[in-house]
Amino acid sequence: ERTSTVSRIQGTGLGLTITKSIVDMMGGSITVDTEKGKGTEFAITVSFPLTEPTEETGSDGEEEISFQGMRALLVEDNMVNMEIAQMLLDHEGFLIETAENGQIALEMTAASRPGYYDVILMDIQMPVMDGYTAAQAIRRLPDARLAGIPIIAMTANAFQEDIRKAEEAGVSNLRVLLEDANILDEIFPPKSIERIYLHFSDPWPKKRNHKRRLTYPTFLKIYERILKKDGILIFKTDNPDFYEDSLGYFENSAFELLKIDRNYYREGEPMTAYQAKFHSEGKPINYAKYRVNKV
Repeated sequence: ERTSTVSRIQGTGLGLTITKSIVDMMGGSITVDTEKGKGTEFAITVSFPLTEPTEETGSDGEEEISFQGMRALLVEDNMVNMEIAQMLLDHEGFLIETAENGQIALEMTAASRPGYYDVILMDIQMPVMDGYTAAQAIRRLPDARLAGIPIIAMTANAFQEDIRKAEEAGVSNLRVLLEDANILDEIFPPKSIERIYLHFSDPWPKKRNHKRRLTYPTFLKIYERILKKDGILIFKTDNPDFYEDSLGYFENSAFELLKIDRNYYREGEPMTAYQAKFHSEGKPINYAKYRVNKV
C-alpha cells in the first residue's frame, strides 16, 4: 500500500519484473493474492525433474572456498532484504551482525578490533547515512586495518546511481550498460570502439567456468569485431593464474602484444579502487596491453 521502501527512498521497481522473467524462463508461474489492510502473498510454482543423487568427485582438483566462521557486518535498512541476506549468509557459514544504516555501521566498525569483521555488505540507499558516505567514512578511519575491511555494495539501482554520479562530476560521455558481455557486438557497431579496458574482472578460477572469463577466446572475437583498426585493449588483474591463462588466450587471437608487466605501477596514473587497494597492500598488479592487428 506504499510506493516507497521502508526507508522512504524510492526503489527502481524492477524486482517483480526480474522475478517474473526468471520464472517464465524456467517454465513456471507466479500468482498473487492481495487484500488491503491484510497484505500480499506471492506464490511461485516451478517444476524440476527428479534425478539420482551424485557423489561429488572434485575432478577439477580445486578446493571449495569456505566462509565458515567468517564475520560479516550486514548493513541494510529494509527488514525483508536483511532477512533474506541473513539466511543466505548463514547458509554459507558466516557469523552475521547487522546495522540499519550507514551511521550505525560506521560506529560499529570504528569500535571493533582489527580483524573482527571479515567483510561489510553495504546497502546503498539508506536513511541517516547512505552506503557511499558510510564506505568513504570507513576508508578514512585512522586504523588502516579497519579502513581496509572489504566492503561489498548491495544495490539493484546501479544504473541510476552511476548516471547521477557522472552528471554531478560533469561527465557527459558515460554510458552504463547492464548487459552480458557476449552481446557487445549487438550493441556497438563494428569497428566503432577505440579502446577497451578489462580491469579486475572475475577470474572464474574453476576450470568448468573458464568460458565465462572476459578474456576467453569467444569474448576476444567480440572485442575484435567492435574495435577500430589498431584499437587498444588493456588488461589488468591481481590473479596470477588468470593472468597467465589469459596471455595464452591472447596469443592465439587477432591481438598483438604491446606490453607486459607482472608488477605494474605508474606514479600519478589514475587507479581504479581495486588497483589502489591492491597497491596499498603491496600486491602486484598484472598488466598487458594489446592492439588488434586484424580488420
